[in-house]
Amino acid sequence: MVISDQHKYIFIAVPKTGTTSISSFLLKNDPTAVKNLIRVGIKNYKVQEHITALELRKMLGNKFDEYTSFGFVRYPYSKILSSYFFYSEGRAAKKVHAGKQTFYIKLKVLFAKMLPFSLWALLYPYNSCRGFLVDKDGKLLVNYIGYFENLEKDFSNIVGRLGFDSGLERLSHLNWTSHDEFDSYMRNGILKRILARKVRSDLTLFYRLGVTAEVKPGSF
Repeated sequence: MVISDQHKYIFIAVPKTGTTSISSFLLKNDPTAVKNLIRVGIKNYKVQEHITALELRKMLGNKFDEYTSFGFVRYPYSKILSSYFFYSEGRAAKKVHAGKQTFYIKLKVLFAKMLPFSLWALLYPYNSCRGFLVDKDGKLLVNYIGYFENLEKDFSNIVGRLGFDSGLERLSHLNWTSHDEFDSYMRNGILKRILARKVRSDLTLFYRLGVTAEVKPGSF
């Protein structure tokens, strides 16, 4: 989560949607931006990096509506695959190897390393993008939604609306993992149908079924 009290915006960091790149850009190009810290009254509160919009709304109250809020979503099958490689051989695995992770993360890394993707995906508790961006009734709380599949273009549109200089450098790609497309890992139709139930809320709210990067009307 990145917030600027001066420029009045909040970035909701949905996991596995380019959050490291976006946060780094905002912190580098906006000296008023802070990460994972909010001010309520006269007190500052440290918050989780992946705090939800609803949790922030509860902490900030009506003040939340004074900010322009935005977050990114990702095609859920791609998000699952990215999570698998994040734990099996990506940044989490590398930090565990270097002795820089918690016991809980070590278990997640071990779990991903021991299991093939198909079995891991069945057991993986999918963390929807939707859950980070809606209220308890399922209504969107953020002003703008960007799509990971259109990351640079959508982010450029958003920062333009926030008043950033259009001549700023392009968004850097940080902490990305390299792997084949999802379909090469998903040859089992039964598995894909089971996963479809897990990710239905994201598909129906942000994407048309079976279509990648379908931009939600009115997002910008």
